[in-house]
Amino acid sequence: MKEQIFKIALSLFILAGCESKREADQVLKINVPDVKINIDPHKMEDAFSMLIVSQIHRGLLRFDSQGNIVSDLAEKWTISPDKLKYRFQLRNRTFSNGTPITSQNVIMSFARIFFLEAGFAADIDYIKGIAEFQKSKDISKLGIEAINEKEVEFELS
Repeated sequence: MKEQIFKIALSLFILAGCESKREADQVLKINVPDVKINIDPHKMEDAFSMLIVSQIHRGLLRFDSQGNIVSDLAEKWTISPDKLKYRFQLRNRTFSNGTPITSQNVIMSFARIFFLEAGFAADIDYIKGIAEFQKSKDISKLGIEAINEKEVEFELS
């Protein structure tokens, strides 16, 4: 009798763990220390902000768990023989409001880094035309070109 009660109780316990949850009930919890988190990808400067930003913002490329470069928004990319031009073909993705992500969005995102004088702008100052762009604020001086709506090319100096 005790054995049967134990089996029934064990079955109920196991079944309780099999309950499916609705998508609205699912919550992502990330524990971080009590620090000021900046979720603007162009203004973040600390590892905790980077952890959060990497969960909610996309890039052309990402690092996988082994540290390899893998595609993200870019479906594929090519590099010129002289390694000064990088062309990215964008995936068909949208912003959270359903608006398609285009090559013009990529250009504006990179331009914003320099408009804001973000700390990591110095890390990407090898994009052709940066000095001219920073002086004039003329995006056409920036070495990033929309080839078409889903293709963008970066030229390096």
